[in-house]
Amino acid sequence: MFLLIISDILVGYLLVNLSIIRYMQLLFCHYTVCCPRTGLPKLGPVAPLGARFGFCPSTTQLIQIIKYVLTKTLIFFSDIIIDKCFQCFTVPLVTGQHYSPERDQLQTSYNNMTKEGDQLHINYSTLTKERDPLQTSYSTLTKERDQLQTSYSTLTKERDQLQTSYSTLTKDRDQLQRETIRLNKKLKGKLLGRPCHEGWIKFETSCYFFSTVNKTWEESRVDCLRREAHLVIINNREEQVFINGLNGANKQIWIGLTDTFAEGTWKWVDGTPLTTTYWGDGQPNSWKETEQDCGEFIHRSTDPGDWNDDGCSVEQYCVCEK
Repeated sequence: MFLLIISDILVGYLLVNLSIIRYMQLLFCHYTVCCPRTGLPKLGPVAPLGARFGFCPSTTQLIQIIKYVLTKTLIFFSDIIIDKCFQCFTVPLVTGQHYSPERDQLQTSYNNMTKEGDQLHINYSTLTKERDPLQTSYSTLTKERDQLQTSYSTLTKERDQLQTSYSTLTKDRDQLQRETIRLNKKLKGKLLGRPCHEGWIKFETSCYFFSTVNKTWEESRVDCLRREAHLVIINNREEQVFINGLNGANKQIWIGLTDTFAEGTWKWVDGTPLTTTYWGDGQPNSWKETEQDCGEFIHRSTDPGDWNDDGCSVEQYCVCEK
């Protein structure tokens, strides 16, 4: 159908140019040789083509002949063109050959993009898997942070309350200390006139008993308790000098000093820590890494005496105080 339309267009072009039609008539027959009665050509000086075919066509017949010839020609050449085009497109597909370098480049680019797409999909899946546990960890840490923040706020409030209580107790303590000093002064005045029992020696406001039987530190402590007293607690230099005078030359006696409860932390038997000390040179030393956890007093003739640590199981004299 398409070829017929093209042939009609060409014939129309020939009709517009009648000189071409007339030239075609001249090829078939001389313009003076056609016989109107028989339609057979008369031989002129030059034998026309119509004489060879045995007829002299009219203009209408000539147009149909031209249209027929053009249509057949177009069909012939179109078949050749279509066949060549078919070979151009089908041969590369059948043989696997590429029909152009551009197609090869496009195919390569397509393959590369496909691989990149697959890799991106794999990376996406991997990142998604890694993201999920991280999201869970983040949520867990957020909850723990909130809990810690709450605990921190609570502890801050408790600290502030304790600080307030501490300040209040400090004031109360200072007040009690002042009151204690006042009462001690009043009591000391009364005790100065108090006599000691027989066998006891008075010094300032206390009474002292010097034992005559060797006992361990623990036995000496219990013996003092039975006498309603305690192993002597030395509070100042004057008392140190007094005890040194009671003790004979080069004698050791137990005093109320021990680090039994915490090694290296020496305290008096009433639990008070040391404030004034009279340790001898290099003392206390837990000699030969033995358990020397009890304190003893050593008499000196040229000074107020000094202290030494010794094994609590050693038996020796003691001084009680009340």
